[in-house]
Amino acid sequence: LIRQFKDKTIGITGTKGKSTTASMMAHVLSDLSGKKVILAGNIGLPCLDYYDEALGDALVVLELSNHHIHIQKQMLLLVQM
Repeated sequence: LIRQFKDKTIGITGTKGKSTTASMMAHVLSDLSGKKVILAGNIGLPCLDYYDEALGDALVVLELSNHHIHIQKQMLLLVQM
C-alpha cells in the first residue's frame, strides 16, 4: 500500500500517542479536504483491506510501528510524523 500510494499517505510513528494522533489527523483531513480518508495500519483493519478504496482520490493515514519503519525506511511518504 505504501509503495502504491506514497504520494497521498501520511505515516504516524512514535512511542506513545500514535493511535490518537492518527485518528485526529484522519478526522481533521476528512473535514478540511472533503475527501475520504482511510485510517489503517496498526489501527482498524489491515492496510490491504483498503486497497480498492485507496485507488480513488482518498487520502491514507497509517499508524506505523517500528517494524513497518524498518521494512519501509526507503519509502518517502507525503508526510511522515
